[in-house]
Amino acid sequence: MNQTRINHLAVRRLTELSGGQRQRAFLAMVLAQNTPVVLLDEPTTYLDINHQVDLMRLMGELRTQGKTVVAVLHDLNQASRYCDQLVVMANGHVMAQGTPEEVMTPGLLRTVFSVEAEIHPEPVSGRPMCLMR
Repeated sequence: MNQTRINHLAVRRLTELSGGQRQRAFLAMVLAQNTPVVLLDEPTTYLDINHQVDLMRLMGELRTQGKTVVAVLHDLNQASRYCDQLVVMANGHVMAQGTPEEVMTPGLLRTVFSVEAEIHPEPVSGRPMCLMR
């Protein structure tokens, strides 16, 4: 609960929590299991931006502790900024996999998501960032 900053919610029932608080409580439950692999399905859903950043940084800390983190993310820029490897899927098929630099291309975004986008280095991390046209 310390890692997800929800100690103050310890006495409340899960059903009494907001969506974001519940999401952080579920993450705390996962972390309490201390497994070598952490699987997360849209972990930033319902979270305010500050908690999204905290969560993504926490995932980075878990990686430095030797844990494998696999997360399903729909925010392409968030995935590019915080993930070492990306797997892009469409209709149950792997369309691309590799580093953000290898995967985030205008052609792939056009093919998979039917969007026109430009790819630029994100100013802070230098990772690819997509800007929709």
